[in-house]
Amino acid sequence: MIYELSEKVMDFIESRRGLYITSIVLLIGYIACSFANPIGLHNPGVYIFGVIVPISASIYLAQKNWAMWIGPLVLFLASLIIVIADTMLRLGKV
Repeated sequence: MIYELSEKVMDFIESRRGLYITSIVLLIGYIACSFANPIGLHNPGVYIFGVIVPISASIYLAQKNWAMWIGPLVLFLASLIIVIADTMLRLGKV
């Protein structure tokens, strides 16, 4: 039963809708973590959650679904843009 449930979850995550929902959940999580952490991106946990997880997920999903590469690409670029913008805002450069 658990194996079947995990298979259904993985099939959903690898679908187009799953890619979209995964990217939105990761980005919302990063934004929430950003606001909850006033010291900015100097905390390694924020880097792990906000950068490494989305990039790893995008690479994994791109390899699993090469035909649907636009979702992982958007996830990858959005995570990088959010990290750069957040760092610039916290450093007062913008």
